[in-house]
Amino acid sequence: TGGTVTARFVIMATGPLSAALTPPFPGLESFAGTVYHTAHWPNEPVDFTGRRVAVIGTGSSGIQSIPIIAEQAEHLYVFQRTPN
Repeated sequence: TGGTVTARFVIMATGPLSAALTPPFPGLESFAGTVYHTAHWPNEPVDFTGRRVAVIGTGSSGIQSIPIIAEQAEHLYVFQRTPN
């Protein structure tokens, strides 16, 4: 529109999930379970009742999903690179 906006601060909240990465974990191709990535989460609810679930990473998406998964999962394992 040709307008100008002036701001003291600009927050770029674009996030890296637009280019999701699933590392090539050894054995992933032969894993018989279901793999979910928070960037490609299904629209319908996921039922983790009675399941053993591993969450890899404790970034913002992991931290948001862990409590919800923990309510249902039989066992929940959380892997993080650097505990803070």
